[in-house]
Amino acid sequence: MNKIKFVSILFSAMLLTLVGPSMVFGFGYDLFFKSVLDIEIGSKFESFYLSLMLTNTLPVSDAGYSKLISLVNRNTTLSYFHTFQLFFTKLVDGILLVAIFNLLSGVLKITRV
Repeated sequence: MNKIKFVSILFSAMLLTLVGPSMVFGFGYDLFFKSVLDIEIGSKFESFYLSLMLTNTLPVSDAGYSKLISLVNRNTTLSYFHTFQLFFTKLVDGILLVAIFNLLSGVLKITRV
């Protein structure tokens, strides 16, 4: 496999590592809000964005998202789910991204300091 193809696969893996968990947990929030609280978040992108806001403390200017975040803070099950999301996301970021960077530095022959 040539270097360009391998590097593009590694960059795709990095992108999937950064975005994938938020997409999966966004689906979980959407499922919980629909089935337990009978609240519709909206599109899959909106549930993904809610997940990103919760893990990365993005600014919230929308009243709908503020209401959903306060529901996450008040509901015990959602608070545990959010805590698990934070733990899992940081663990995946730490392990997979370091492994991908090590592979990338080996392919590009980057010397370590």
